[in-house]
Amino acid sequence: MTIDLTKIILAIITLIGAVITRYLIPYLIENVEEKKRAKIADIVCTLVEAADRYLKTGTGEERLQYVVDGLADKGIYVNMQDIHDQYRVLIESAVEQLRIRQGVQG
Repeated sequence: MTIDLTKIILAIITLIGAVITRYLIPYLIENVEEKKRAKIADIVCTLVEAADRYLKTGTGEERLQYVVDGLADKGIYVNMQDIHDQYRVLIESAVEQLRIRQGVQG
């Protein structure tokens, strides 16, 4: 008597595929997205600090353009007309954090 294990093996492979699709892939995607957001936030903070340091006599618009251009060089494009643009919000947050640090230190 021969036992056909093909259906059992296919069922196990299907179950493993379902578990990977349900849990592992979303976890990996979120992990990558989280790291990407953190990296972009670091880039924005660095650019804001650089704009503050190198454009001491520049207006706020010139400093903002410096940051936007720096992000564009990295392939990140900011819609400055949209006040809800995620990158614009990051820039404004970084500027506020810089002001707070300067107020505490200065």
